[in-house]
Amino acid sequence: MNNLYFIKDKTGKPVRFKLSWAQRGLMNKKHNLNTILKVRQLGMSTLLAIYMLDKLLFIDKFQGGIIDFGLEDAKKKLEKLAFAWDNLDGCDGVEDTTEDERDASILGAIVKKETGRARKDGSFEPKKSNDTELAFTNGSSAWAGTSLRGGTIQLLHISEYGKISFKDPIKAKEIREGALNTVAQGMEVFIESTHEGGKRGDNYDILKMAMENENKEKLSPMDWKYHFFSWYEQPEYTLNPEFEPNIPKELEIYFEKLKNQYGIDLPPERRSWYVAKKREQKEGMLKEYPTVAPEAFDAVIEGAIYGGIITELRTQGKIYDFKHESSLPFFTAWDIGVSDYTSIWLVQLAGREILWHDCFEDNGREAGYYVTKAIRQWERDFDTIIASNLLPHDANIRDKGSSRTYVSYLEEAGLENIQVVPRTPDIWIGINLGRDMLKRSIFHSRCGERKKRMGVEYPSPLDNMEGYRTKKVEGTAIQENPIHDATSHTADSFRTFCDGLDKGMVGSSFAMKGGRGGGVRVKTTGRDSSNFGGGARVIR
Repeated sequence: MNNLYFIKDKTGKPVRFKLSWAQRGLMNKKHNLNTILKVRQLGMSTLLAIYMLDKLLFIDKFQGGIIDFGLEDAKKKLEKLAFAWDNLDGCDGVEDTTEDERDASILGAIVKKETGRARKDGSFEPKKSNDTELAFTNGSSAWAGTSLRGGTIQLLHISEYGKISFKDPIKAKEIREGALNTVAQGMEVFIESTHEGGKRGDNYDILKMAMENENKEKLSPMDWKYHFFSWYEQPEYTLNPEFEPNIPKELEIYFEKLKNQYGIDLPPERRSWYVAKKREQKEGMLKEYPTVAPEAFDAVIEGAIYGGIITELRTQGKIYDFKHESSLPFFTAWDIGVSDYTSIWLVQLAGREILWHDCFEDNGREAGYYVTKAIRQWERDFDTIIASNLLPHDANIRDKGSSRTYVSYLEEAGLENIQVVPRTPDIWIGINLGRDMLKRSIFHSRCGERKKRMGVEYPSPLDNMEGYRTKKVEGTAIQENPIHDATSHTADSFRTFCDGLDKGMVGSSFAMKGGRGGGVRVKTTGRDSSNFGGGARVIR
């Protein structure tokens, strides 16, 4: 492919295409099914455009497809193919100065004649060329769109699948079930994208499968292969250290972590570039310029409510394995789902710190199931009795046509020490309270573990907390509302605890007396959430 085709460089100037280090790396290691996690400006879209055109011209009846988040973006990628074909016999304003370049133009003229149709002036044009289709006389053609369905494709290029999966999961599902099934087994698919959406969505699922396949000695044509290209491998991403003499403390810690954990010892000019770029990109740095692949999954999600704080907790080392405090009481905090998920956090207070030990989630279950599978199991595992079970305000709402409440179902199942947290009138009061308390939190690493139920892997509680996000209210410029989806139940049970703590319903002095079978408990009162303290009263 070197020298035969013309492309436009980053300045818009026509130049002959030559493989860069990243493009050569992909071509040397490509498989049938390829997913590419990358940083910006590595030229992967250009490479795949040229690679597709090369196949179209030299293989008769070859079919290619291009998919992007937006139709205009897909059209622009098809334009790269059209531009390269139009200039096969040389580019106006660009002189062939070497023998290889002159030979390339001669070969290009022959290819152009063989795959195009003659105009009256003796020049050649594709058999068909418009915004969404490019076809040649050898029976080969390429289409561009936001989804492709029907027919058979030998080469499929999907761009920005991370963005599609995050912003339009229905479209992602359509691509997965439609476009991917148009590619015959043994043919080629390239998904190239930065990643959005954390540890969820179709793009994450494919990346995860591909990363797990790295352990296989040999990949089948149906296995996805994983490719990652980091920013620090890009030659131009350097900056003279004299422009960044002072490296922030948190980035010094970050660079040291890269060295100790991944063996990546960045030289001063790379560190300086990173410092300057992060100042510009802020929270988007992990998404746009990940140093190692896992960073892309930990990047703050657009509109994230708690994501930035959780990223800080990771940086500060506050998500790890720790032992519970045997002298301190345990609390649970619930979000009740009748037709969707029920989420229950297990929590301790240790001075100003909040220790989040575990989170249990399931759906479509009766109340007794959660008492048995979560509460009783935790009491056995931690040799304790839950001091207080905090339920949201709707736990006291009666069922339609019944006198029963969710509290009554739980009591019938044997749950004790129930407290219903009064409703906070404005959800943003609870959210902002949660943001404050999150900064004082420590999470056990099990809260970040994904679990399988019935063979299906589900996001971890921390995945859900990071995925909890807002969406702008239609017709307004600034008003945003939290999205109610699969992530919100975890966030709502988290907020139940924060609301209860703020209202003085739990505290570090809350204790059980009489051992595991005790009948008297002491509860903190008051609203001193900064110290988690206050007076105590006896509840019998």
